[in-house]
Order: sequence, then structure tokens, then C-alpha cells
Amino acid sequence: MELHKKGIFFSSHAYDRAIERTFEISEIRKCLKNGFICEDPKQPNNNLCIYKVRNRYYTIVFCEYYKAVVIITVYSSSSREIAKARGDPI
Repeated sequence: MELHKKGIFFSSHAYDRAIERTFEISEIRKCLKNGFICEDPKQPNNNLCIYKVRNRYYTIVFCEYYKAVVIITVYSSSSREIAKARGDPI
């Protein structure tokens, strides 16, 4: 099952960050569908999704399960993460 079609759940921290950044569930789904996805080097069970939303890049840290995606946090992407998403040499 594709990520954007799975149920999406938020940790309390991620829910607060999504509200701060005015992310809607439809934008989260769009990010998971079209964004650059890679493994989180800090946490082997987590993944990162980097995507441009409203002229800024954001990173979504999530954990994928069989029928659900749990959003752990959302933050503004660093220049290194943006370079990875664009395919630029780091």
C-alpha cells in the first residue's frame, strides 16, 4: 500500500508542530506521495520525507507500519537535507 493512502496518525509533538506550521492532512499526504523519502540516519526504524510546501522545504519524520504512517515530527529542512532532496552533491 502506498504511503499517502495509509492511515496517518500524529504523535502529540508532531500534532503540535503541524498546527504551528499550519499543515493540513492533505499536505501531509501530498508530501508522502511526492516527497524525497530516505532513512533517518539517527533512528534506523524511522524515515524522512523532504518536500517543498508553500515555498519552504520541510522534513517529516515518520515511521511506517502495515496500514498506517505515524508522524513523529515536522520541522524546517536544513540546507543539507534540501540538497539531498534535489539530488545535489553534498
